[in-house]
Amino acid sequence: MELLTKNKLLTAVFAVLSVAGIGAYVFQLAGGLAVTGMSNGVSWGLYITMFMFFVGLSAGGLIVASSASVFHIKRFKAVAMPAIILSTVCICLAGMFVLIDLGGIQRVWRIVTGPNPTSPLVWDICVITLYLVINVLYLV
Repeated sequence: MELLTKNKLLTAVFAVLSVAGIGAYVFQLAGGLAVTGMSNGVSWGLYITMFMFFVGLSAGGLIVASSASVFHIKRFKAVAMPAIILSTVCICLAGMFVLIDLGGIQRVWRIVTGPNPTSPLVWDICVITLYLVINVLYLV
């Protein structure tokens, strides 16, 4: 009974945090990236840093999962599936940080219809998409 109450409390806390996060993102979409204080290098670099962090976590998960098959390491077989699931979730999160860094979800259409090959964001989206396809194929 006590555990069920704790679980409900945790669920409520995470729901409130999720709603607050969605509200903050909507506020950013409405006000533009200026509301994040983009004149400050720290806040600008946060999105890119989190992108790199989640790409690194995803790569680590894919390496652990691949090691079980490629090098026939039996100890890694037990963690191969959780590692690839974690890798897939992390690459999706990395993609979300790229979308946030665009400044507005409506700008994704601009990347699709008129990509600028000199922009790192275009290449980030290409690599993340390819990486996601590799992870999903590995899951299947």
